[in-house]
Amino acid sequence: MDNRKIGAFIAERRKAIGLTQQMLADRLGLTNKAVSKWETGDGLPDITVLPALAENLGVTVDELLAGERRPKDPNLGLETQKYLEERARRRQRIGLLAVAVTGACGALLRTSEWLYWVLLLVSIAGYIGVHVYFPGREPLRRRVLFGALWGAGMKGLPVAALYAQWMRARMADGSTPKKVIKDLVIDYYEWTGKPVVLGMINHTTTQIMDFFTAYSWLLEIVAVLLTMAIGILIAGLTWKLQHRKQNKHEPES
Repeated sequence: MDNRKIGAFIAERRKAIGLTQQMLADRLGLTNKAVSKWETGDGLPDITVLPALAENLGVTVDELLAGERRPKDPNLGLETQKYLEERARRRQRIGLLAVAVTGACGALLRTSEWLYWVLLLVSIAGYIGVHVYFPGREPLRRRVLFGALWGAGMKGLPVAALYAQWMRARMADGSTPKKVIKDLVIDYYEWTGKPVVLGMINHTTTQIMDFFTAYSWLLEIVAVLLTMAIGILIAGLTWKLQHRKQNKHEPES
């Protein structure tokens, strides 16, 4: 293969469709240095990038590797399209599998908290890692949707685990949950400057305990919403970091 011929062809097609090196790099999840390296003939795109690069330049992989346009053929590029579709399906399967595995194992691993937290991190890191390793187009909404599903799959268990850990620490001296709530009420009264009246404190403590008992389902929904929010936040931030503009002060060709 003629590196310089391929590089000149990439530059020609990029300019023909009105893209800068940075814009093309952003679409591929790469830096503009990589695109510049291709166009000067100092390197070739990785094989995993070829389908997405060809798609963005409006050519086929065969034309890209030949460094020139070829006569139109109805069957030309069909394999590339099939590859792109199969790659998209693989990503979806990996994402759904990560959610399913995390949700299923989360319920089984409550007694092994460290393993549960490792599982949470591995599941979402695995999904994001696939998209980093196989650079190409991935809309922000797709990653955010996965983050929301990932958070929902947790069923609020991270929040529940943090609450349980906090409660165990407060009960280390042999206190009961009711005693912990009562201490918090006393702290609140002292912080707000209200008079500490034993009868009022007991009444408030009982109301709080009754609320937790009657509306435990509502607390579970809030916990799920919180984990979904965490998932969306992680998804959004990682997508932005992956696609952020790098070396923006470097001159474009």
